[in-house]
Amino acid sequence: MYRELVVFRNGFKYFDKNKSWILGGLFIFSILRDYVWYACFGINILAYSTLQDTFVSLFNYVIIFTIVPLIYMFLSLLLSRIINNHNAVVIKFAIYLAVLILGFIYFFLFKKFVSFLFVLFFIYLIVKDYGKRNYLRIISFVTLTLIALSIFLPLLTYIDVLNHVEKGKTLEFKVSEDNMDFFSFSYNDKLYDTSSKNYYLIGNTSNYFFLFDNRVDKALVFPKSECKNIKTEVFILSNLSAK
Repeated sequence: MYRELVVFRNGFKYFDKNKSWILGGLFIFSILRDYVWYACFGINILAYSTLQDTFVSLFNYVIIFTIVPLIYMFLSLLLSRIINNHNAVVIKFAIYLAVLILGFIYFFLFKKFVSFLFVLFFIYLIVKDYGKRNYLRIISFVTLTLIALSIFLPLLTYIDVLNHVEKGKTLEFKVSEDNMDFFSFSYNDKLYDTSSKNYYLIGNTSNYFFLFDNRVDKALVFPKSECKNIKTEVFILSNLSAK
């Protein structure tokens, strides 16, 4: 168990020595992902974003990769003092099980179920190569993953957004992992509700909402300062069947 904590310590030391280019690289990939995603809808997000929005986007970009290691480190530190040679295996299994349960709960709050499986697979490959000291392979794998998430995933998600489901005479968006944030607000005395399935929430910054209207195939931009009665729907998994 202490050996695994040493891995975290060494990882932190490596990050501390190289934090400039690591954070700089993540910052660039985060901006690139947002730029590609919004560009698919004809929006130049750089014209609507502030520095604060960029840092929030960076946080959203890396949070799914940090929550599982943080949970594991917390449980390891919490239980390290009660581990001995007789119950080390049992405690380690309990930690892994608790990480899976707590990780799923947090990713449930993030509304990212598929991402949870991806992150587990991602961490498994990293740990596996780290044990073999294949550091160059780790760097290559992480770089390829960031490129895929920044350039190709937005395009694939955009294609999925345009894949409407026809029910009767109404075109509706499919409920997917990227379509679970439901906002409603009034603008010019008209109600816009993303849970109505006619509007897709592209995203939002500190000053703007961005929706896609599938009835006119147009991206709509709303200044938050001119929107009224802004509400967000509480996310309940059992309600998805009604979406």
